[in-house]
Amino acid sequence: MRFVVFILCLIPCFVAQATAENTDAPLTIAAQETPGLLMEGADLPYNRLLAAFLEGTPVPYSIKIYPGQRGVMQWAREESHCLFGNITLPGHKRIPHSVLSEQEFTNLIFAGPFNTVSVHMFGLHAAPPIDARAIGGALVGVDTIAHTDTNLYAPSLRRLKYLKVDSALEAFRLLEQGRVSMVMAYGIDAAFALRTISARSQIRYNRDAPILSFEENLACWRTPQTEPLIRHVQRRIDKLRQSGELAKLIPTADLKAQQTP
Repeated sequence: MRFVVFILCLIPCFVAQATAENTDAPLTIAAQETPGLLMEGADLPYNRLLAAFLEGTPVPYSIKIYPGQRGVMQWAREESHCLFGNITLPGHKRIPHSVLSEQEFTNLIFAGPFNTVSVHMFGLHAAPPIDARAIGGALVGVDTIAHTDTNLYAPSLRRLKYLKVDSALEAFRLLEQGRVSMVMAYGIDAAFALRTISARSQIRYNRDAPILSFEENLACWRTPQTEPLIRHVQRRIDKLRQSGELAKLIPTADLKAQQTP
């Protein structure tokens, strides 16, 4: 009997110790790999941006950058604590057709937004239509990320005929070669891609008619460990914005030359 009591007395101690160890474990921050912007072990704009946000944080963390949607889905399953580059509607509002339910969304906390990103349709010589009926059976070049997001958040465009490639640069090369009629891409990705496209001066889009427009932020599942991280990152974003450094860190989607008058 004494032995049983001794074991029972040890159980709370063991649980408390295990809980403390879990509390001290690094928070996991997932991110989605984006060619030219964010890649594992690279010195790219969003790698530097995330490093600037986390600078000086007292919270232990680890970062994992995943290809495709793996990081997003792992975070959505709560296998990661936070997601860098999460997208929401203005005011941290849930996007319709989101992978998270409304109830799950209420369990999130945010730092940011730190940037606004939009998906546009690009064409040669003239801005193409963005309505599915007007596009009809035209072949649309699209990179994996833009296709996934529009498929999730713009259901009316699922019927389009797509030629999917790994990057916006590949999609624009197809447009340049006449193999697709138009390109669907995030403006920031298009800006990078058009730096190396010889036909860049002939690319057109309608800046005022985005297919999708989102705010980027750091989103975490609310826990006692993630709350101080979110507070720290928000302070860093505010400080970087006030100093003008944030604007320097975020690549400019300068597509003025391609806007349709």
